[in-house]
Amino acid sequence: MKEPVFFYEIDVVAYAQIAPRTFTYSSVEPLKAGQLVQVPFGRRSSIGVVTAETAPPKELHSKIKGIASHLEQVTIPKQLLDLAEWIKYYYAASSHAVWGAILPSGLSAKRRASNIKELAPHTSNQPQITLSPAQETVFQTILTTSKPILLQGVTGSGKTHVYEKLIEHFLHQKRSVLYLSPEIFLTQQLEKRLDRLFHDSMVVSHSGLTAIQRRNIWLDCLNSTTAKLYLGPRSSLFLPIHNLGLIIVDEAHDTSYKQENAPRYQAREVAAKLAQITGAQLAFGSATHDIVTMRLAQLDRLESTHLTERHQKRELPSVQTVDMRGIYSPLSPELIRSLQARLERGEQALLLHNKRGSARRLTCEDCGSTQSCPHCDTSLVFHADEARLRCHMCNFAQFPPSICPVCGSSNLHYHGFGTKQLVEEVRKHFPQAKLARIDRDEAHKGSLQEMLADAESGDTDILIGTQMIAKGLDFPRVTLVGIVAGDELLFGDDFQSRERGVGLVMQAAGRAGRGDIAGEVIIQTRQPENPQWLPILSHDWQGFAEDELSRRKQFHYPPYQYLARINFFGKTSDIAFNKAEDWLKEVKSEGIAFLGPAIPNHARTGQGYIAHIICKTSHRSKFTELASKLPRDTSYDIDPISIF
Repeated sequence: MKEPVFFYEIDVVAYAQIAPRTFTYSSVEPLKAGQLVQVPFGRRSSIGVVTAETAPPKELHSKIKGIASHLEQVTIPKQLLDLAEWIKYYYAASSHAVWGAILPSGLSAKRRASNIKELAPHTSNQPQITLSPAQETVFQTILTTSKPILLQGVTGSGKTHVYEKLIEHFLHQKRSVLYLSPEIFLTQQLEKRLDRLFHDSMVVSHSGLTAIQRRNIWLDCLNSTTAKLYLGPRSSLFLPIHNLGLIIVDEAHDTSYKQENAPRYQAREVAAKLAQITGAQLAFGSATHDIVTMRLAQLDRLESTHLTERHQKRELPSVQTVDMRGIYSPLSPELIRSLQARLERGEQALLLHNKRGSARRLTCEDCGSTQSCPHCDTSLVFHADEARLRCHMCNFAQFPPSICPVCGSSNLHYHGFGTKQLVEEVRKHFPQAKLARIDRDEAHKGSLQEMLADAESGDTDILIGTQMIAKGLDFPRVTLVGIVAGDELLFGDDFQSRERGVGLVMQAAGRAGRGDIAGEVIIQTRQPENPQWLPILSHDWQGFAEDELSRRKQFHYPPYQYLARINFFGKTSDIAFNKAEDWLKEVKSEGIAFLGPAIPNHARTGQGYIAHIICKTSHRSKFTELASKLPRDTSYDIDPISIF
């Protein structure tokens, strides 16, 4: 008697085309949706995900390839099947990219013994978590609302205390919690804090673990039915968590939540979709929420709740600007004096300088103005090789002026220095001080955690670094924050520069005065009269967001329209530019506005050179249609965090 044959639609992991599709395979065994299988695909073998059983095809069965084998009896839960399908359409991503993000590496290999401890159910024998009246109000709001929550809390207001109480509540309800942190070093800091409360219920996953450890965590999560706290970065969204009750997106404004490689997803959006699929509550927490999310709250798609005061009634730091016109040293006399006073009292200071390379901007020393593009409101960047100021958004270009077009002065200069030079400058003034430089270079050396531990214990006097030192760190002895080159933060070459700059300065300012001693913030700028400093001086992110939204509306930027960026590659910049230009002449897509082609600031890559086209539309589905018309040698990013 002939064995029965079943037919299934398989989502093949090796399929790298953007247009989503499945392939039909046969099996002599009945299968379930979500099962992982090994299938022949072209001349090779690939992992596949069973999506559904299908009717026998009309063509001969001999043309239908059979499923080779099953993988470790792994069955993807429906929540991840639904999430994968959504990501493919929402971000115009291939099956290869999406399943590459969701599935851990090495699933086809024999599983080694897991060194992840077996966790016991959460018990009530924990330190009591007590909240202030304001925190208790936020806690109750999150528990009782049916919408995602936008928790806006000033720096030092105790948002993490609220998260701890929420975690305790949901674990007692036997529901798991996913706690997202934007970067590995913050995840490690949170792990230390949360371990004292949830040691027996916490699982931590991040890139610092080996591939085998991450795979075992994923498989343990798949097979677990115990409520646990899962802590990690954006990739933790793809853990197969049982009975998910709460998703916390901490420091939700952070650009690290954007995945830069395919599938180029935004973790905030994926978290929202996962919460919708699972019925979990969702809380976005930040002192400086991104503008798009703020707009969603205005539209009543999110529930807003606020913590307007610091925990234990501590005051927000005082903020002042210092005029740097005519000063060519990285440190102003005012900042030097304040550093000296803090060091004499045994306090700590933090200096933020987020410069990423050489000078790129021509500044008037008399009025402090810089040139902006008349077409798209982004700052122009100087290109020395062509002696032009160029817009990286729409490719507008002009020769640098010989006199300032604002005030007529000929006192024009280029500016720029990095954190290494800043360390040497500080050392000249304070040779006895213990300094620590915290940036990506130091993180790659593996010394970051040791430096953070030294700062926490008080062994470091002055911390000098990039935006990393503005993210979620809590050092009670830091009483002074110096923003060394404020203009470089606020007046960038991207439409989001103001949002990122103001947010970064406010986040950095929030590191000051978190202990019992009042904090002070000094911002060095060549434009002290610029009104863009006002929301920072008054700690008014809400006011800034409302003003920024009106600017975005005027120039049709998100959240009022969607953006996408298409990169074209060539062996030379001319070849890349011509490819983009030729494609733009041929493509027909109604409802999309195209800007460019243009050569971006970082035009050279391992593939040669890049030219890009920026796309705007009011209908996001237009981007999915457009993706299918792209040549293979392009990359495509919907909702890019950078457009230059």
